[in-house]
Amino acid sequence: MIEDLLNDIDGHSLDLEQRRVVLDESNFLLVVASAGSGKTLTILGKIRYLIEIKKIKPEEILCLSFTNDTVSNLKNKLWENYHYMVPVYTFHKLSLEILKGDSFSIAPSDYLNYTTHEYFEGVIFAYPKLIRWLLFYFHKNPFCLKGYNDLKNGFEFQEFIRELIFIMSKLKTEGISKEQLICRRIFSWKERFLRKLLYVLFLEYEVELRSQNFIDFDDMISLATTKVNTRVSFKYRYILIDEYQDTSNIRFSLIQAIQEKTGAKLMAVGDDFQSIYRFSGCNLDLFIKFSNYFQGAKLLKLENTYRNSQELIDIAGNFILKNKNQLRKELKSSKSESHPIKIVYYRNEKDTFVSLIEKLYSEGRRKIMILGRNNRDIYFVLSNCFLYQDGNVIWESHPDLYLYYKTIHRSKGLEEETVILVHLENVENGLPNLRKESRIVSSLFPIHDFYPYSEERRLFYVALTRTKQDIYLLASKENPSIFVLELQKIMKQKKKR
Repeated sequence: MIEDLLNDIDGHSLDLEQRRVVLDESNFLLVVASAGSGKTLTILGKIRYLIEIKKIKPEEILCLSFTNDTVSNLKNKLWENYHYMVPVYTFHKLSLEILKGDSFSIAPSDYLNYTTHEYFEGVIFAYPKLIRWLLFYFHKNPFCLKGYNDLKNGFEFQEFIRELIFIMSKLKTEGISKEQLICRRIFSWKERFLRKLLYVLFLEYEVELRSQNFIDFDDMISLATTKVNTRVSFKYRYILIDEYQDTSNIRFSLIQAIQEKTGAKLMAVGDDFQSIYRFSGCNLDLFIKFSNYFQGAKLLKLENTYRNSQELIDIAGNFILKNKNQLRKELKSSKSESHPIKIVYYRNEKDTFVSLIEKLYSEGRRKIMILGRNNRDIYFVLSNCFLYQDGNVIWESHPDLYLYYKTIHRSKGLEEETVILVHLENVENGLPNLRKESRIVSSLFPIHDFYPYSEERRLFYVALTRTKQDIYLLASKENPSIFVLELQKIMKQKKKR
């Protein structure tokens, strides 16, 4: 019966590595799954095994993932294929379920942005001393308070506010309280001032939330964790977590609280090569050092990829493993593609893009994924012969070509036969992004991985592994991305062997 089950998971037979994961009985298991290795299939297999072989009730299995799309996908497969009503949640939906019955409203998603701008537009005028410090910080005359009106409307100050909002949001996802901002001595007057300003803004935000009986998304997870620790009971016997490399401190605290409360076995699945959300609170140490947090944990790997060719993963694997802090994987594929990565240099990016599209169309390509580091990167390649709307790119002379655009962050989990990665220049907002973190960000959120551009390197790896066939890299001829130059060296070395 077990063999029949393993031979037919969503119409596929599991490979040996996937079967090991499904049959594993460890209390704590980390599954390191390479790109395109069938991790969703493996999770489906695990759930079927638990229900059909181990006789675990569907409601005793808690599944967690990080996006509504991945949750819906897993839920639909479980119901449509097997009629299983397994609880599958995002962390926020689970938190809402735990807090059900409590009296609160969820704050609008832009409420932190709104209250922070309101503070600098109005509330701050009641605190002239703070205005003087701001003027001094921006090298303006601190004794001319009227200068603040000019300052606050300038681009530099608006960028400053955006960074403060980013820091406050990240403080919440990291589980750092406002009191921790000012709990130690800081020798730099600039950092001391910024920490006090953040404390004030944090306090103002909390007052505004309470006045409206609001909680925000991160409060939801923290409050749910508190409730789990005090008075909530569960019947979960297994906890399965997808995309575990994206876990933040507050999400981990919720997982830990539920596991300790229930004694449930825990399986976490993810890929440290694809950890690209540090800006939203992801703490990769929770993945890399899994056994430090769950004593006696076992590690298994899914190293067979069914998406990429062996040639591509050899190059991409060499690139990502330059950073020795990444967990080593021996990636394997039965697919072969002699020249999967093609570097196309441009002097005029729009003209080169059109020429490339014409070439691909003449070869019979009718569906292309276009990727960029930033939302605005698509505009560097689109000329008058294209229409762009809601992520869709329409080639006016050939509307049968489905040409769509995603940022690399939004492409994770997706795949396409043909992929084009655009605007690879060695500039501040390129790939890698050369912009340095401010001193306050580095101080509050220290990076434990000191390899240069470590997260940007993972982002580039994610882009490379979206293709099932080949990927075209559009790179500046005069000022190419340093990643492109590095990749070119790797490809030359591969050819010599």
